[in-house]
Amino acid sequence: METVETMPGPSTTAANRAVVQRLMKAMRERDYDGLAELLAHDVVIRSPITASFHFQGRDDAIALLKIVRETMAELEHEDLLGTEDVWVQRFRARVRGRMLEGMDLMRFDPAGTIRELTVFVRPLPGVTAFAAAVAPGVGGRRGRLTSIALRLLTGPLAAITYHGDRLVAWLLRGTWW
Repeated sequence: METVETMPGPSTTAANRAVVQRLMKAMRERDYDGLAELLAHDVVIRSPITASFHFQGRDDAIALLKIVRETMAELEHEDLLGTEDVWVQRFRARVRGRMLEGMDLMRFDPAGTIRELTVFVRPLPGVTAFAAAVAPGVGGRRGRLTSIALRLLTGPLAAITYHGDRLVAWLLRGTWW
């Protein structure tokens, strides 16, 4: 059972909100040293692309966030909701000319650093454009062949969903709106 001294309260909420605001600013400004200060040593990042694996540890998290940030243009943070040790921030960005919006679900550890970051992104053409932009860089850490394989897997998917989305909108025009 938690004691009064360790129970989350208004000061924890305010402190964690400030950390999320610093994280958003660091991402916009590409301040990777500032980002590292906000993450727990054993932070876990859960991808919006696959549930097959996750990224664990501060070094891997920063390497991933660099790749992610370099693919995004016009990154904007819009909403921030949370309390105590769970926070959600909404963002928008352009990746390869396609708009996407997403949410970062963050969980804090007792030390006030982010211990878990789960990312959600929509719509599907934005997700696949994001995957196609990020996957080769992520795979590049395993080698050139992995990077090429990921590019070959994700590139066509991004093209198909982009054109499919436009086709679906054309086919359904006048039906629902």
